[in-house]
Amino acid sequence: MAGRVRDLEFLPEAAAINAEVAKLRARGVRTIVLVIHEGLATPTAPQWVAPLAIEETSGGLASVLRGLDGGIDVVIAGHTHKLNNLLVRLKDGTLTLVTQARTDGDAISVTELTIDRTTGATVAKTARVAPVWADSGPSPDKKVMRIVTEAKLGHVLTGLPGLPRVVTSGNFATPWPILQEIVRQMGQAVASS
Repeated sequence: MAGRVRDLEFLPEAAAINAEVAKLRARGVRTIVLVIHEGLATPTAPQWVAPLAIEETSGGLASVLRGLDGGIDVVIAGHTHKLNNLLVRLKDGTLTLVTQARTDGDAISVTELTIDRTTGATVAKTARVAPVWADSGPSPDKKVMRIVTEAKLGHVLTGLPGLPRVVTSGNFATPWPILQEIVRQMGQAVASS
């Protein structure tokens, strides 16, 4: 590993983020979402009763959050694979939404922003983290089930640009294992990026 990064300089995250936020603000950007491969260890359940002070959180992202000047509307976190969905008050008093959806695509975080069209500023932000596979799914359509059962799958399924290609093979009684594999591999791709 050391050989692969020897020519790289690692800067303190908060200082680098603050510098980029300042540049974006200077260009008129008013809504900023930070995606970072760092996360919180606690809390691990949705916290919407009241915003938390940074001191009420732990994990590598907590130290980054402590150093942020503000101006970040949402932090999409990773790395610790813990469920996070909370508001944290930054140094400047602004509230930042921190969300992280756990590991291997077994949960997703759906984040919604309401942005003022005149100012470009975020006026509301929410997220919900939900498990992807709460049950085995609905019963498949009988025609679809017959086609899938009879087919020998060996197709490359592609998603949206930037998402991984997923190769599936074998016979499946329902399409759910295919979808589970796609979501699992997408989750692994996001978690390891």
